[in-house]
Amino acid sequence: MSTSHHAGISEREVRLGVALYGGVSLAVYIYGTCVELLRLVRASQDLERGAGGDSAYTDLLRSTNARVGVDIVAGTSAGGLNGVSLAKALAQGGSLDALRRLWVEEGDLFQLLNPPGRKDVRSLLDTDKYHRMILEALTGIDQSARPERAQVKVLDLFVPTTDLYGRRVEQQDFLGEQLQTREHRKVFHQRLRTRGYNRYDPLLGYSHNDFGPGQNAALATICHATSAFPVAIAPARLDADPSGNTLLEQGDAPPLYLSDGGILDNKPFTEMLHTVFTRSADPPVDRVVLFVEPDPAPRELPPSAPRPESDFVSRALKAMLSIPRYESLAGDLRALNEHKERVRRFQEALEPHRAGVAAGRRSVALEPFPGGVPRFPGSPAHLPGVRSHEGQGGEGAADRPVPPGGWARQSGSAASV
Repeated sequence: MSTSHHAGISEREVRLGVALYGGVSLAVYIYGTCVELLRLVRASQDLERGAGGDSAYTDLLRSTNARVGVDIVAGTSAGGLNGVSLAKALAQGGSLDALRRLWVEEGDLFQLLNPPGRKDVRSLLDTDKYHRMILEALTGIDQSARPERAQVKVLDLFVPTTDLYGRRVEQQDFLGEQLQTREHRKVFHQRLRTRGYNRYDPLLGYSHNDFGPGQNAALATICHATSAFPVAIAPARLDADPSGNTLLEQGDAPPLYLSDGGILDNKPFTEMLHTVFTRSADPPVDRVVLFVEPDPAPRELPPSAPRPESDFVSRALKAMLSIPRYESLAGDLRALNEHKERVRRFQEALEPHRAGVAAGRRSVALEPFPGGVPRFPGSPAHLPGVRSHEGQGGEGAADRPVPPGGWARQSGSAASV
């Protein structure tokens, strides 16, 4: 690949946020989607290094003059297990072949069924064997890792589960009265960070990796918990870890019993969208939110028809399984479109100043500012109403000037579906 083409590829960056729904028996379909996403990212990395790559995706990237990365993954239930594996493969430079063996070869229901006559049966399937298979698949990703493919610098993974007993949450109302309730939705948030990744955002530029070989036991517990379909798989038990490497959060009272994330959150958009809205970008980027729906509803809903009262069994099945696992995307898409409109309006307001900002960046290095927060001449920090988020962040990182609403966190980007 020529140098000029390398420069062209770098001019346009597309960042994907991926939401993987719960699919139960459609887990293999979701896995195949993850494999293709990994191939696309690897082809983009190969082009950036000047190496040969996957021909189909290489041709696509060359024709669009773009590079593609995945920096946010959210998954629940079977999508959660696939999402954890995709995130680990991206962070470690591994392949997903081991996960394929889990789904296609070892995940046969007849092989997972508890044998007749077994005592102390906790579930229809052999939960202990299922957990071991997940751990082996994660270990297989590490064994296939190649350092030159581990090019991802920042990655966020969100995996919802259901805490069967719930955690006690205390809040205070405006009269000063203490309110107590229980929260059953528990979301695991695993991170990859690289020191120096973005000097303008201290929330990204530090060293941290939740996807290494030493984290496989925790990742296996997360996979087990989010995919523990009621009756079929026993809940994952989460105890306090004496070593301090724990998945417990403040307010958790171990042991926790964690079941299928799809019970309460089968379409994990909330945390992913919040991260999209607050993620900073040094170069201009195109932000795409990709959701993988293994069982989509028809594009055109049928016209209303008479609805007779359902029988007892139908009502019970809808209440326990059907309705909770089918959630409309209307609210999430509405929030996404509102954010896009805010970004568009702010970009229009900044357009007259954009040339001065670019000139200041090209001609002058960052200069010290009283209090240690660097600024550069011509930056939006000199515009009225603009503030910085000072005092937040990692060691050696610099705050980036941010206006109300977070311009710098979505600089030059637009969220889209």
